[in-house]
Parts: sequence; C-alpha cells; structure tokens
Amino acid sequence: MMGICLSLDNEELAKSYDVMSNSQFENGIKLVEGLGIKAGDKVLDIGSGTGRLGAYVANIIGPAGSIIGIDPLEERIKIANNKNQYSNATYKIGTAEDLSFIPDNNIDVIYLNAVFHWVNDKEKALKEIFRVLKPKGKLGITTIPRECINYWDFAKIISDVFKRSEYNKFFYGSENQAEKYIVTTTELVVILQKIGFFISNLQVETHGWGFKTAKETLKHMNSSSFGNLFGRFTGAVKEQVKLDIEAELEEYITKEGVNSKWHGIMAFAYKK
Repeated sequence: MMGICLSLDNEELAKSYDVMSNSQFENGIKLVEGLGIKAGDKVLDIGSGTGRLGAYVANIIGPAGSIIGIDPLEERIKIANNKNQYSNATYKIGTAEDLSFIPDNNIDVIYLNAVFHWVNDKEKALKEIFRVLKPKGKLGITTIPRECINYWDFAKIISDVFKRSEYNKFFYGSENQAEKYIVTTTELVVILQKIGFFISNLQVETHGWGFKTAKETLKHMNSSSFGNLFGRFTGAVKEQVKLDIEAELEEYITKEGVNSKWHGIMAFAYKK
C-alpha cells in the first residue's frame, strides 16, 4: 500500500488551497477562539499551510506575542512567507514529529487545524508537543474521526469509484489508505491521555461545503490532500477518474451549491 506522499504538492495545488480553504479557515477560527489565545502568547501552528490562520492569530497575540508556523510542504510555506506582514510571525518547513528547534516548556499554545490526520507518527508528534508546551500549556486539534468517514457522502463516492476494476489495479492491496492515518475518537482520547494530556473538551462538529460545482469541490479536495487524492494515477487515467467522480458528485449539487455534510472532531487539552 502506498503511503502519504509530500512530493506530490506543487505551486498550482498550493495556490488553489490558499484561495479555496475557507472551510478549514473557519473551523480554525473556532479552534483558536476555544483555545483562548490572548495577547502576548507564544503560539505554534503545526501544519500552517499558506498562513491564513497564522495571520489571524498574529493579530490576536500582538507585538508582545509570537507565532511560528511549520509545514512540510515547501510551496505552501513560500506563499505564507510571501504574504506575511507580521513581525511576530515566522513560517518554516517542518514536521510535527520534530520540534527540536524549540526548547522544553517554551510554548503557550499549539494547534493542529485539519492536520492531525496527515501526521504519520502521532505518538511521536504528541510527545514532542508535550515537551515544548509550558506547564498548563494548551493544545487544540481539529481532525476527521475514522468512524465517521463511511457516513460522508463524498468519501464513499470516491472510495466506490476507486474500487472499479479499471482503477483498483493502481492500488497496492485492498486497504483504504486513509484508515492507516486517521484515528477514531476513542483512539485520540487514549493517545492524548497516554502522553500526559488532560482533555478539557472534545466535541463533534458538523460541517457543510461552500462550493457551487462538483469540479470546484474536487479541486479543493485534491489541493487539501496536496495531490494525494489522485497521486496513484497518471495521464489519461487520472483525467478519467476525475471525470467519473465529478459525474457521481453531480447529484449532490443544488441551487445553493453542494448539499453534503461531514463530521469533524474538535479537541482541547492541556499539559498537566
């Protein structure tokens, strides 16, 4: 089975994500509000992408605070740095599993917005997060619970199309790639407690889509996965599988746009 590939991202996907990531940005604002980030805080944004949420936080923390945004995707860090107008914000290439550039007990707040499901070694990442947080430092996570994936119309459509004989041969084995990386709600609770976090709140949020067409929706999903959605396919096959998924998505299009809901976890914890 193929794993998540970081090298599939490119300038076009990064630019698309920057202008189409409204749902992630809006959920991120809720996460930031729930964390109670305030002026003077030192903040770490893991999986900062193109820096949209980082800019929002930079305004809150003011000149007395600081925010570091890290992301493994070079093109997205380039956009974040090109747009950055805040002296208290820094963006650099990095991963959740390696925060060695930050001393122990140094950060007030860390968040991973729509990122945790992409982290390969979740336990290692949370150990690093725990290490660099100050005592009683806060952690916020928004992610997709694995038990809800089968109830998300779009995920089922994509999975069913990929299982067709003309496409299934591009997969190694029959496992669903996403399930290797996405945790259940229970698994998230267990791993947080194992590391030493106290969970102060965990809730399931219901979200909609703001796109008018199937093509826009698919473009957003591909940019959000930094090319991994169609990473197994090339050439004419890649274009055909996109068309087949778009055709299936059309039945969800109404006058108001895409009519589909999905569910995400919003979790808040702190370092005991």
